Formats: sequence, structure tokens, C-alpha cells
Amino acid sequence: MNAWAQLERGEISPDEFDESFRQEAISRGHDIGGLEILKLVFTPLRPDMISLVQRCKAQYQVACLTNNFPRTPTLSNLIGKDRLDDWQTVLNEFPYVIESAQIGYRKPEEQFFQIACEVIGIKPEHAVFLDDIGSNLKPARIMGMTTIKVTNAEQAIGALDSILKE
Repeated sequence: MNAWAQLERGEISPDEFDESFRQEAISRGHDIGGLEILKLVFTPLRPDMISLVQRCKAQYQVACLTNNFPRTPTLSNLIGKDRLDDWQTVLNEFPYVIESAQIGYRKPEEQFFQIACEVIGIKPEHAVFLDDIGSNLKPARIMGMTTIKVTNAEQAIGALDSILKE
């Protein structure tokens, strides 16, 4: 399993990821550490997506299913406390947060989705799963979830409205 997957499953710390990723990159002709890559992952929050969550939460049971990383002082120093606090504020919008680094499985692993459904207390066929990465959608769809590939908030709202009116 590659360093990225190990990090998202909580099997290694960001510090361990730094060197493991570097070794994988060197084997492919690049010299870049994992921490340099992690800096790029925490993009600014998108208010339109937060509004979408709030809108859905007003009418439906919602959950955040996220591939994330073990929270360590290194991660906090790298990303910055304010940015991590912003992300935590978003996570607090959800009554359920299923985190890969906490459960030991990651999207797109089927076990990740099984655990999420168990925690939330729903059957897959009663779930609508939104994600911006197509490969994360396939196993959810195979399990019976309705899936939406998100490109932007307006598209997601339109797709959700269409599905939820059925």
C-alpha cells in the first residue's frame, strides 16, 4: 500500500508519511517530501459548499465521509491552527463525521462505506453520496447508494433536487 493510503488509513503519522512519500517519489524520478504535498491539500473553504451542507441539514440527515490524516503537532504546525480550526468548524456542521484515519479504512474501500452506514444507521440504498472524486463513487454505487459527482455547489444542488424529488 502506498504512503498516501497508509496516511489516510491512520497507519502512519504525517512525519512518517513525509519520508515514505519522498522515497516513493524518488523511485519515480522526483525528490519531494510528503509534508510539502500535505500543505497543498488544505485548500480554502468554499462558502457555497458550506451553504449546501446547511441547506441539506435542514431537511435531511447528513454525514461527512472524509479521507483525512492523523492529527499531530506536525500537521497543526504545517497547516496552521487557524486553517485547521476552520476545517473543524465545517466538520462540526455534521452530526456524523466518518474519518478514514479514525476507522482504518478509506474511500474508495467498501468497508469504509459499510462502517459509515452502520454508524449513521441507514441502509446503503437509502443514502445519497456526493464526492468530487469519481473513483470514490463506484463502490458506493455498487453497494446501492445513489451517487453524485460534485463539480460545484450549483451542480450538486441541482442533482440533489432532482434525486430527492423522485
